Amino acid sequence: MRNLFIVLIAVAVFTACKKTPEYLIQGTINGATNEMVYLIKLSQGERLTLDSMAMENGTFRFKGSENVPQVYFVRIADQRSQIELFIENSVISISADLESLNQATITGSKVHDEFSAYQEKMKEFNQKIQEAYNDYIAAQEAGNNDLAKEIEESKYRPLRDEMLEWQKQFVKTNPASYVAPYILYRQLAFLLSLEEMEEYVNGLSEDISDSPYVITMKENIVTLRRVDIGQPFVDITLPDTTGMDVSLSDYVGKGYVLIDFWAAWCGPCRRENPHIVKIYADFKDKGFEIFGVSFDRNREDWIKAIHQDGITWPQVSDLQFWSSAGGKLYGVRSIPHTVLIDPSGTIIAKNLRHDALREKLAELLN
Repeated sequence: MRNLFIVLIAVAVFTACKKTPEYLIQGTINGATNEMVYLIKLSQGERLTLDSMAMENGTFRFKGSENVPQVYFVRIADQRSQIELFIENSVISISADLESLNQATITGSKVHDEFSAYQEKMKEFNQKIQEAYNDYIAAQEAGNNDLAKEIEESKYRPLRDEMLEWQKQFVKTNPASYVAPYILYRQLAFLLSLEEMEEYVNGLSEDISDSPYVITMKENIVTLRRVDIGQPFVDITLPDTTGMDVSLSDYVGKGYVLIDFWAAWCGPCRRENPHIVKIYADFKDKGFEIFGVSFDRNREDWIKAIHQDGITWPQVSDLQFWSSAGGKLYGVRSIPHTVLIDPSGTIIAKNLRHDALREKLAELLN
């Protein structure tokens, strides 16, 4: 009995001494005093505040535990920029200036070291692209449209294409790095076809299959397969501008229906709206309807944009930004995004913009 008692005590001591792995973030922000600082992470497209504190003479500390290396953000009150870093269970030090948080020096995370090397290369690309863009704008402002077009075609676009190809190669050549799925998820997925995204995700190592970005992308692929061209539409029911629930199914079956995912804050969406307004006027009496799904957060901004842009077709929104229930049903990663549904309820096209949309409708309805 005495021996058993000793064994039980030893097990208890061992268990008490065995600590859960933790991360410790220690930060010093030059130029800061006692501002509030927040530790944030992305989860299913939403920003979740995990912790916060008032700095003490520009210093702060956060402790916690993370099962898998992933990106966190350190945000300081009233500052537009933020610190983006990979977190793993280690002691991580941050040193930055208050006016240039995005240039912080971060040490203590091997995964972040990989991410930092990636970011340095991206800075080189972005600097060259910005220089080409500045030349393009200068030519336009000087009224030299021929030169502007030449700069766009010979400098700006090739640089963008080169950067995109380098990003793709980074993912392909670093399949076991936790950085790769983050780049794929945050910077590339919305530029890839469903087949390309599936190819890149399948090319990642099983060793990082626990990455939240891998898990999310695999879920997105399932969603996108369900709403691919040739598949039946998935119904959306959300409140309209009066707060009354309206369903996509109320319109499907009466003609061709375009789901238009957009937002008042989305510049490309707003620039697209005048074209869609004209198309709607030309085809609404021929068996064409639009069902607008807004990714807005602010009801007043949403309604103001509807009036400003002359939108008269049905509009719905749950005002949940990128967490829009309608957007999730269709796997929407960027806006504007459109889905065209035929009278039988089958998805027949995606991402048709003004000229392409007009041509498609003319083919179907004239």
